Amino acid sequence: LIASQAKLFNVRISTDLGQFPLQELRRLPMLQGVPLPLVLEGKYNGTIKEAVLSDKGLDSLALDSQLSSGKIVVKNVAPGISLDVSRIDLSVTDFSFGKPFHVVLKAAYMGEVPNIDLQGDVSYDMVTQNICLNNMTFATDLALWPSEKIKAETGPLKDIPLPQKIVGKLQATAKELSAGPQGLGSVLLDAQLQEAGVSFKEVAPGISFDASKINFALRNFSLNAPFGVSLQMAYLNDAPNIDLEGTAFYNLKTQDVRLKDTKVSVDLDAISLERLKSSITMLKDVPLPEILGGKLEATIKN
Repeated sequence: LIASQAKLFNVRISTDLGQFPLQELRRLPMLQGVPLPLVLEGKYNGTIKEAVLSDKGLDSLALDSQLSSGKIVVKNVAPGISLDVSRIDLSVTDFSFGKPFHVVLKAAYMGEVPNIDLQGDVSYDMVTQNICLNNMTFATDLALWPSEKIKAETGPLKDIPLPQKIVGKLQATAKELSAGPQGLGSVLLDAQLQEAGVSFKEVAPGISFDASKINFALRNFSLNAPFGVSLQMAYLNDAPNIDLEGTAFYNLKTQDVRLKDTKVSVDLDAISLERLKSSITMLKDVPLPEILGGKLEATIKN
């Protein structure tokens, strides 16, 4: 009798990705046109805790994986877009098909200083090819993202004005997020940007923009339901003078954002008219009030 199944238990795998013969792989006909890495480095260690193979293929798999000191550079991973990630430390625990597994990733994108911290649970359905994230947290320091290099390596950003300065701590939690061949499924996430600052020399022709002490939050962001939004920032001043709190809706098809029951307040005393004039070229020769004071409050009902 010929066995209909083969089982593997506690099989350990260790390899140095830097020893992969990338040049030889590029010569394979089946890989012609496929963007392969120019650089691939890292130490991989894995343990196949259990695998069941049959004449139908891979029936089940339980795998732990660790990648340390990784690096990958791919030119034109998509038209006009390059990928450069280093200092990769990746851990995948209890990987299997259909059941959640845990992922922890730390990496440096477009630089040598780690600026990505990601961890949470993932599940993959091999039949539907859907991937689901649950309680996946992402944290980064925006000051560690090299905007000029990112712009140079990303074709679609070539003609888009990027800030000359951007700082702030960004944290996001995907409570639930699913995607597959049909596109995005369910989305539910929270996000916070704290103590941020952004500066544009020319956000539009003749207009510069400089804001600091930005605190921005999304609560229960979804594609098919209202979500909470709040913003505080200092514009044309060193002290916060703009406050927004309310509810928003996002339309994925039109990419429109609509505010409802949103309160906005602006402290006019804390807006520097001199800085306003210098930030907008068309106001250069326009006489502005010597004194501007009061508190402007508005409510966007719909």
